[in-house]
Amino acid sequence: MAHTTREDDASPEPMPDGSVAPPARPMHLRAVEERAISERPKTRRRRKVTASKDAAGFFELPQAHSLVKATIVSKYFKSWAGIIKPRATEKKMAYFDLFAGKGAYDDGTPSTPLLIMNTIIADPVLREQMLTFFADALPECIKALRENVAALPGIGTLKYAPKIETTTPKESKLDETFAAANVIPSFMFLDPFGYEGVTANLINAILKSWGCDVVFFFCFKRMPGAIMNNKVRDHMDALFGAERVDELRKRLPTLKREQKEEAILAALEASLNVPGKRYVQTFRFRDSHGNVSHHLVFVTKNPTAHKIMKGIMGHESSSFVEDVPSFEYMVNAPQKLFETYSPIEELIDDLVKRFRGRTVTIEQIIAEHHYGTRYVDKNYQEALRRLCYDRGAVTAVRGPMSPTLNPKKRDMPLKNTFITFP
Repeated sequence: MAHTTREDDASPEPMPDGSVAPPARPMHLRAVEERAISERPKTRRRRKVTASKDAAGFFELPQAHSLVKATIVSKYFKSWAGIIKPRATEKKMAYFDLFAGKGAYDDGTPSTPLLIMNTIIADPVLREQMLTFFADALPECIKALRENVAALPGIGTLKYAPKIETTTPKESKLDETFAAANVIPSFMFLDPFGYEGVTANLINAILKSWGCDVVFFFCFKRMPGAIMNNKVRDHMDALFGAERVDELRKRLPTLKREQKEEAILAALEASLNVPGKRYVQTFRFRDSHGNVSHHLVFVTKNPTAHKIMKGIMGHESSSFVEDVPSFEYMVNAPQKLFETYSPIEELIDDLVKRFRGRTVTIEQIIAEHHYGTRYVDKNYQEALRRLCYDRGAVTAVRGPMSPTLNPKKRDMPLKNTFITFP
């Protein structure tokens, strides 16, 4: 099958489970991608890594990857809030953005803070329940953010006015606050320019409470150098743990580029994960040359929350093979005319081995298999269609009170469908 990049915008937006084919890149993203290519400077001066974004020039025009990142975070926030609001016992929940920036670019394009605030304003329940906290180390960013938030239509309808402060994660001491007691359901977004301020202690502190999730922007391109640099050892220890950083220092010089990425991400996941109790999902960003620049990293205790974010990230991928998402975004991702690799056939082989001799529902198959893979719901449906209707290798029947399957339509409903593997 061909490795394709979406070229039109005709497909409907999917539910978080990915049951509808991904649509084209939106027109505004395509315009930004083209502008990013045409306006790219021939030389780029290296900027110092700080705890917050360098405001000079960063907010002039949105970059395509910034729009994708904001889309993923704001879509998940809407899904998270929709699930939490009827279950919040105190009728309160919170959103934290500790590297908020200005809230909008100079051309008027909203960034994550304004997208989040507009979602809250549009929902009568969220207007009554949601507390918001925005912070940045740069006073000029906070000044602009306050002005941009104050100008939002309907901002006065909120029960709790947004709290917007000039501070850093270290100064805010939120890690100590979260660690000391259970907090209301909260979603935290961390988007530093470099890596300072993102610590395992902060992430672990918020994740211990019910209904709390974290997503952060991980500056991968600086990581190999930073890990080997003793001058920033404290930052690396705070993110990975001292023993893991020491181990990475020994391994990285012996590894190739792709192996370094794998090793660093594995160490990061190990610092954030509790096997069987937490779920980590990443989304890769590549520059126009194909080099990995960043990862968006999501951490949760809830398997349903993970599945929702996985569906959102999969949908925002810039390329697909047999509708299997790449879980990465690249400006003007190249289109391959021929692709011999078949991820669905690989999935078929794995399912036959994994579930041999069992009768299980499709939902059980997905729940047991999908973590750590690039497969989303519709990929499993396609694999089972081929196994059932094309090869007769498995049998599929509906459970009680459900319509029977129609082989002519190649039915494979997610719910209440039982698959028997020989």
